[in-house]
Amino acid sequence: MLPPAPGEETMTRFDRDTALTRLCEGRFRARIDPGWWITHGPNGGYVAALLTRAIQEAVGNPAQKIPRTLTIHYLSPLGEGEAELDVDCEREGRTLTTVSARLRQNGRTCALALAALSLTRPPIEIALETALAPEVPLPEELEAADSTAVPIRQRLDTRFVPGFESFTERGEAVVMAWLRLREPRPLDAPELALYADGMPPAVFALRSGNRPLGVPTVELTLHFHVDPSEAGIADDDFVLLRVASRTVRDSFTTEDCDLWSRDGRLLCHARQIAALVQIKTNPES
Repeated sequence: MLPPAPGEETMTRFDRDTALTRLCEGRFRARIDPGWWITHGPNGGYVAALLTRAIQEAVGNPAQKIPRTLTIHYLSPLGEGEAELDVDCEREGRTLTTVSARLRQNGRTCALALAALSLTRPPIEIALETALAPEVPLPEELEAADSTAVPIRQRLDTRFVPGFESFTERGEAVVMAWLRLREPRPLDAPELALYADGMPPAVFALRSGNRPLGVPTVELTLHFHVDPSEAGIADDDFVLLRVASRTVRDSFTTEDCDLWSRDGRLLCHARQIAALVQIKTNPES
């Protein structure tokens, strides 16, 4: 890892490792940092955070920087080092802007994204809140999970809800935990994007022990239900995640992730499809 540039010493690790350098209109340079690795490359949530930040930075109208939906297709693995992000405005309306983005490294497109951002729209007479947060112990009542050799786990403070831990074999693929970055910072859309794929896959609850199974994301879609800057969540507070898989077929799994605030507001919903890949532990096999 490179030493921090002047002024970066006061930044959190997350802000430093998702920082962008503007090269020209719609083009940015980033540095892919191994501190957010899983097994053989960066976590999909970290990639989503980089794309979210580039998309927000590229939108010219400050009032339309609130993401509503973001879909990412993961084309090929990223490695450590420099990468470029290209953002194109597909349509800029009065209240809604749609953009596409590409994350490239060594001349190869590694991730392709499409997003819609908008103004804060005035409420209308229709209101609906049927998504209820699960009743679970508060994070202060739970022990922090041990940091493992997986780098991204060392960046996150994870408090698993008893009975819904990862890598604990049981009859359903559901994992629940409180999650926050170890370094406090104001909650924003890139941080929510990180959390949306920041948990171990729920299918690991169907297998006992940490077996050599990879679950790379093929496609991830996020629906943002709040403007994080207006959510009133403390910089050091936790977000509750419930991650569930309902199908595993043909070595693919779909996974839903709900992200809740402490006071029970649904902040974001994510759905992804991922492949199940057997990891070879013997390089000669």
